Parts: sequence; structure tokens; C-alpha cells
Amino acid sequence: IRVRFEMLKLEYEWCTHCAGVKGIVCHSDQSCKPRVAMLSLFVVTTLASLAATSPVLPNQTWPPSFCNKLECPKYTMVKSTADYEERTYDAAKWTSTMVSGTDLDKASSTGFRRLFNYISGENKEKVKVNMTAPVLTVVETGQFTVSFFVPFADQANPPEPTDPTVFTNPLAQM
Repeated sequence: IRVRFEMLKLEYEWCTHCAGVKGIVCHSDQSCKPRVAMLSLFVVTTLASLAATSPVLPNQTWPPSFCNKLECPKYTMVKSTADYEERTYDAAKWTSTMVSGTDLDKASSTGFRRLFNYISGENKEKVKVNMTAPVLTVVETGQFTVSFFVPFADQANPPEPTDPTVFTNPLAQM
């Protein structure tokens, strides 16, 4: 399973040493290797000192700047290097949709559109749901699961989707 976080179309899963080739991770010895399956989330970023969960460190604020002033899930920083951050995200509900295919960009676009319609009021309650960050994309062979984080105010009872391809997805800590 490969997990990718996408922040409003800003992709952080590339390596500057490897000339921006997606799916390649640069290691401290400057060898570039294909990204391997991950059980915990590795978020590769060029941003320095991103915020951790409560308690907030003295020189950091919540939400972190990469959330672009949107609500985003709480996490604990496990490890931070010059090349990447490893985080553990709290268990939470996400609104998800599954898209079959082999084209990541096409699947991400289709999934994003379905979920955007849901938060724009295409749900049984006909209510708008605040946009959150990041967009989570889980990639498995021939199958993509695209998800939006459910805002904290809606975690207990998110609006029920009307689109049969959209569902509430309680995700364990990851």
C-alpha cells in the first residue's frame, strides 16, 4: 500500500536530488531508491519544522502552515529529518470514495470531484461541510481510495452521503 498526501495540488512526494521524479526517495547517502510500501505515513516535504500535535511546541502553532488555514487531522511527530517527516495520525473519520484504474492523476481528480460534491451539499442533510486538508490517497493495485478528513465538529455524526460511491471511513491510527 502506498499512501500519498496532497495539499491542494501541491505534491511533496518528490526528491530534489532526483530531479523531482515522483515515487523516488532520496536517502542521506544520496542514493535514490523507489518508494516502498508504508505502514506508517511518511510525508516527504521541503518545508522545515512543521507543527506537531498538542501540546504545541513553543516555536510552532496549530494548525501548521501546510494546512493552508484549513482544518487538518492531529498527528504526533515520530521522526523528522532534512528529507522527510514520519508522523502518526490519530484515529479519525474520513469521507472516502474508491476509484478503479491505473492512472493516479485521473483517479485523484475523479475522487476529488466526488468528495467536493459531497462537501458542497450533495448529502442527505443538504449541508455544506468545511474543506479540510490534506487529501489522502491510498494506492493499491488497480484501486485508489481518495479521502477528505471529516472536520472535528462532524466527527461524531458526519452528514450521510447521497452518492453511493462516497462513504464515511473510520480510519485507525496510522
